[in-house]
Amino acid sequence: MDHVRQVHRRELTSEMSSIGAAAADRFDKFRRYMVDRDKREEKLVLHSQAFGTLDGLGMLEEWGMPVPKKLKDILSANEAKFKEELEAVVVEDITDQDLTVSSLPRPERLQGSNQFGSNVEVVDPAAVSSSACKASIQEIQTAGTIGAAVPDSIAED
Repeated sequence: MDHVRQVHRRELTSEMSSIGAAAADRFDKFRRYMVDRDKREEKLVLHSQAFGTLDGLGMLEEWGMPVPKKLKDILSANEAKFKEELEAVVVEDITDQDLTVSSLPRPERLQGSNQFGSNVEVVDPAAVSSSACKASIQEIQTAGTIGAAVPDSIAED
């Protein structure tokens, strides 16, 4: 019986550690997602500012205002650099599966063992209650037919 308990405890410990490891992996993935997302947003803002500034200089040129070529070249280089940095940041998507908890040990794996790790005399609770009721009814009926004393609360029914 001790061996059965040890085996059962090992199985439960194994299940619990695998669930814990899966949860830790999902939390790590979510942390990485948040860090990468923040990096990408920062790079997106920098690229957008550089692109907008370059676009604004283009509008000024269209309106006939002089824009130094050196300034335009610097802003073009900055825009290209920020675009490369933006494209270099990859954000791994979070799926619905990543947001769900692993299933607990399956009932069929735990079936056949009680809370103490033993599989001796394990009975379905529904079967116990129905058989206990049937046994009580049979005892009462038998007691009444033999002429034994029947409790007043039952005799009145």
